[in-house]
Amino acid sequence: MDIPEAQKKLISIVAVVVIAAIADLFFVVRPLASKSFATFGKIRSVKADLAAAEDPASSLEGTRKRLGALKKENEQYSKKFSRKDEVPFLTSGLYKIAVSSGVRIASVRPTQEDPASAKAAYQKTMLIISATGDYRQIGRFIEKLESSDKLMVIKDIEIVWDESTPRSNNFTLSVCLYTVQ
Repeated sequence: MDIPEAQKKLISIVAVVVIAAIADLFFVVRPLASKSFATFGKIRSVKADLAAAEDPASSLEGTRKRLGALKKENEQYSKKFSRKDEVPFLTSGLYKIAVSSGVRIASVRPTQEDPASAKAAYQKTMLIISATGDYRQIGRFIEKLESSDKLMVIKDIEIVWDESTPRSNNFTLSVCLYTVQ
């Protein structure tokens, strides 16, 4: 049985995309997720140290210096997390990232928040981004999302090839924003 050349090329392209997606999962998404959870632990530790350092019984000069250093460190970590009221501005930032990547966003929809995370120090806000672009543009868009100054983790990617527009693909990203109260 002889397979036409066009089908061989299509199979090769699909195989490369699948391998690239698996490599992205193991070499990009997993390390990023582990870094974010390590950051949560550091923030908790710094906040506990701040609470201990603000104890009025310990008013030594060294403690004050330590307190200043801890406040600065806490501020640096806290900048990674968005505040709840910043989410609308972040979505407008997504459009700027899309334009600079050549991606066309069709919609950005927040999903319903997990009520269990309402009591936590941070909340997960999921955004579903539907967009169109070629593989190169999609890659640039994801790279810019992951390297932004706010903590965003891509949880899922779905790419749908449309035969009517062979140079463009429809894709959906599930992006998790971590916000603080």
